[in-house]
Amino acid sequence: MEKNEVNRLIKGLLADKLDWDEKKKLSQHKLIEERMKRQWKHTTSESSEQEMKERIWQRLENCRKATQTRTYTFSFRQFLVAASILLFTIGGSLWLMKHYANSPKPEYINFTAEKALLYILPDSSHVWMQPKSRICYAKDFEKQREVWLKGEALFDVTKGKKNNFRVHIPKAYIEVKGTSFSVKNKRKDKNEIILYEGKIDFNIKNASHSISLKPKDKIIYNPETTEIEIETVNHTRWENGRYLFTDITLEELVEIINQKYTSRLVLAKEINKQYKYTGSLNYDEQLEDVIKKICYSMSLKAEKKGEEILIH
Repeated sequence: MEKNEVNRLIKGLLADKLDWDEKKKLSQHKLIEERMKRQWKHTTSESSEQEMKERIWQRLENCRKATQTRTYTFSFRQFLVAASILLFTIGGSLWLMKHYANSPKPEYINFTAEKALLYILPDSSHVWMQPKSRICYAKDFEKQREVWLKGEALFDVTKGKKNNFRVHIPKAYIEVKGTSFSVKNKRKDKNEIILYEGKIDFNIKNASHSISLKPKDKIIYNPETTEIEIETVNHTRWENGRYLFTDITLEELVEIINQKYTSRLVLAKEINKQYKYTGSLNYDEQLEDVIKKICYSMSLKAEKKGEEILIH
């Protein structure tokens, strides 16, 4: 949980405004759980504290017996969590708030790509960034392998690290375990994530919604409505800074180019859209060079007509 969320839950606990799920979420925070365990253990040192512990336990026991006559039961796990929370409320909440207030704020590095380039993170992960894309990450990156992205980038994440790698986008994040994937969030209502190799989990923030992706899966996510679509991307691979296409149709290729460059390539009516293309596209290749390469390899021509580029 982020610091602001922890503080919100603690304040809600002290004001007795949390529901059961929020209390459970708070009790599972690492620092709080350790603190509660120490408190519970140390209450045996003095008779007055032992009496308080017994009163809390009796109060919960009465609650458990009362709920047994209803349609739901008070589980032993809930019993322990509730006992710990009561004790934590008495002696630990203010300690944790003070702990967070006094903890040093991490320093962050911000970088904006003026052109298409390769950015190497401190853990040797590669970020192939598109122009005007921006990333942000903590200086102490080995402890907090998290990146906030705005724009478009493709990640080659270094494997074998203790901490998982996360990429944050609006209202969601991608949990990574050594892999290659692209992220595009240039529009407020549309984010695109494509997995080329490895494994990632797509998570919507503030919701228990997680989707595991396999290679060639593509997620289209709307942060405003939380709607998700899943598609399959065939005939396309990623390898060391370039897309590799094998027997991709001309129609599919033009669609990929238009998405990547925000261009308006149009196929003339007489062209067979099912023509197959095999080749590559570098992450920093200029649109004009891409069009020339395709036209040369398939004996086509390109003609600019207003904002459109007609392929015939």
